[in-house]
Amino acid sequence: MLLRLSGSLKTESYAIAAAWRPTGPDGGLDGLARTYELILRHYREHAALLPAINGVAAYDPLVREAWTADQDRFIDNLVTVLKEEQRAGRTPADIDPELAAKVIVQGGGQVIAQQVSNSDGSDDTVVARELARGYWYGVYRRPGSPTTD
Repeated sequence: MLLRLSGSLKTESYAIAAAWRPTGPDGGLDGLARTYELILRHYREHAALLPAINGVAAYDPLVREAWTADQDRFIDNLVTVLKEEQRAGRTPADIDPELAAKVIVQGGGQVIAQQVSNSDGSDDTVVARELARGYWYGVYRRPGSPTTD
């Protein structure tokens, strides 16, 4: 039952995330912030489910594998988006799309889970905006970096 419920949670949140494109009609920084707000709202509607999934995933390999597979869909989508942005010259070529997508999905997922668990939601807009800014300027529109760090 938990797998079915978590699948539904991820299916809906994936649809929200996959609909956003950097240059789409609801793209850009503002669109990304709205996307994070929608995802926060969706997760907040299912707030009791998140701790259950995370708790069971710690000891049940089937739940952990299903949760990881769902995350991989998000990652694969972002890899595609980042590669498209690189080909168009809008995202620097020195960004590793696979690693950046992993950081965005896993890092953003942790922030969202903590926000839903530890906040009453009154600051969801601020958190969504900060997530969007971090990833927009840190990945999607990061200034070209030097060849040596």
